[in-house]
Amino acid sequence: MYRRYLIILLSLFFLSSCSFEEDNWAFEHLVSKRHDFNGNKVKIAVLDSGVSKIKGLDKSIVFSFNAFDNTNKTKDEFGHGTIVASLIAGNLDSKKIGLNINAEIFDIQVLDQKGLGTVDSVVKGINKAIDKQVDIINLSIGFSKGSKKLKKAIDRALKKGIIIVASAGNMVGRDVEYPAKYKGVISVSAIDINNKIYPLASKGKIDFVSPGVEVLAIDKQSEITIQSGTSFATPYVTGVISLYIEDGESIDLDFLKSKSEDLGNKSTFGNGLLKYK
Repeated sequence: MYRRYLIILLSLFFLSSCSFEEDNWAFEHLVSKRHDFNGNKVKIAVLDSGVSKIKGLDKSIVFSFNAFDNTNKTKDEFGHGTIVASLIAGNLDSKKIGLNINAEIFDIQVLDQKGLGTVDSVVKGINKAIDKQVDIINLSIGFSKGSKKLKKAIDRALKKGIIIVASAGNMVGRDVEYPAKYKGVISVSAIDINNKIYPLASKGKIDFVSPGVEVLAIDKQSEITIQSGTSFATPYVTGVISLYIEDGESIDLDFLKSKSEDLGNKSTFGNGLLKYK
């Protein structure tokens, strides 16, 4: 049986620690106005290696599904999914790590303990997210080649009004990966604190960039970690969009463009840095 394995967008995948006293530069980059929670919780599906119910994230997880065994039990042995989810909704010892700590996380495991998945596992995850009527699907993962089956699932989700945010990939300047490359999917690349592009980032069909170089996150051991890669820029875009949804905004590409800061070349930076402003 032919199986195309998923290329996980990890790149450096640092596992170093830092102190709580360090500034979270990503927040300074992304948020320039106060956000008041109005009780409208946004449903976000994180399709990844699973999300551990760690301190600072466990209360945000409202649903789990394992695409490999069709159970409601996930286990993030690889560690990637927990980090991604923490950048959306995590907080630790009163230190805010995620942009929207009020978001509801739908933990859908589509990668195994080695960070590998297939088109079938991802499609099953997308279909489950559709069934749960989520608002946003976060895909910090990618394939080097597209497939009819994946495209069909993506299109079905888009037609249901679900926003899909996906990593452009860490292909060292080569073309954007799938599903980020598909029309209608928001493709995200990564920048550093000086708005310089991440050296390993893919180029081409880029919609927005976000902090993704040495950003603070929470790992599966509930410890602060520093991460780099387009995988980790993607949940920041998801988080910003979720704040606008809470505010009652109608989200489309033109609206998001109006909230972005132009940083230069379109094939590198897309429409620029998406901000909550």
